[in-house]
Amino acid sequence: MLLGPTVNIQRSPLGGRNFECFSEDPYLSARLAVAYIKGLQGEGVGASIKHYVCNDEEFERFTLSSEVRERALREIYLQPFQTAVREVKPWTIMAAYNLVNGIPASENSYLLTEILRNEWGYDGVVVSDWFMSVKSTAASVNAGLDLEMPSPKWRGEKLLAAAQRGEVEEATIDTSVHRLLQLLVKAGLFGHPEAVPEQALDLPEHRALVREAAAEGIVLLRNEQHVLPLDREQLTSIAVIGPNAQVAQIMGGGSA
Repeated sequence: MLLGPTVNIQRSPLGGRNFECFSEDPYLSARLAVAYIKGLQGEGVGASIKHYVCNDEEFERFTLSSEVRERALREIYLQPFQTAVREVKPWTIMAAYNLVNGIPASENSYLLTEILRNEWGYDGVVVSDWFMSVKSTAASVNAGLDLEMPSPKWRGEKLLAAAQRGEVEEATIDTSVHRLLQLLVKAGLFGHPEAVPEQALDLPEHRALVREAAAEGIVLLRNEQHVLPLDREQLTSIAVIGPNAQVAQIMGGGSA
């Protein structure tokens, strides 16, 4: 499994995870997500499209409530997820940290069951974001959250107790277990259950492909007065302005 792609909308340049997202445009984000997931899962690696949904600003990212009307929710924030689900069926969808209209995304039955499963027909796994996404036991299970990551804080013994109290039906747990088993089948873990250590492959053909992809993605400025290439003999100094002049921060932190 790969924890991506991120299709949240770039609403503000202050968004700390903007570098992971594709665009401020939902249609463009959707098309890029479809291509990304198609290529990834075509090689037998599952996608986890994220963060479902409206996790689009930096301030109190883990706990804020994104207040959004139905039309904006449908036309902007849900569109990349909807298109991906219907066209390429990502193996998992990651529920966001935040609340949506006052209800945590990880226990929002309107988002996880009514829209995602009933309207869009999604039959894959819904996984939590790490550590702080899940905020309850019975409510999250009943809403359609299948897997708590990275370890059980609200599941495990708490889920067993909730089931014994009648707060969660056994059939609901069976449905989630079925989805998780299907994920293991897709990943081939029944045929190859042994753990494979992580490894890094530094191959010349991979470097060549990365270089080609970077070159193809470059946008050139108009070189109107032949400023480029710089003429060393005509230069006395070059100023590099901003914090990146001291510390090279090519990408953001986070999970990318």
